[in-house]
Amino acid sequence: MCPEQVLATHRRIQRAICTRFEELCSALLPTLDLTLGPTHHDTCGNDNTGTDKGANAGGPGASGRPHGGNAGDKGAGLVILFRRGHKDAWCDNLEQLSGGQRTLVSNTFACLCTR
Repeated sequence: MCPEQVLATHRRIQRAICTRFEELCSALLPTLDLTLGPTHHDTCGNDNTGTDKGANAGGPGASGRPHGGNAGDKGAGLVILFRRGHKDAWCDNLEQLSGGQRTLVSNTFACLCTR
């Protein structure tokens, strides 16, 4: 497999994990908007990554979700992001969630990673 194929596969798997994570979290925690974002996302409100435009990630999109950055780049990773309303800024400080919410979010992510 050539490096481009490996990176494309990595991005495809990452998108699938992000989508399933969002689906499960919206069912478990309907009052929160949760997603997985790039590791270089600033904490609580200083989003310097742009938002998801679907196939053309890199600028504001209808979903308002942070895009995965350069998901296929070496060292790129994901962080769990949340907001309480669609107008609120994305935040990666899970300490702001209740203990039960943190447990549900972490268990959801762990289940997805073991699949």
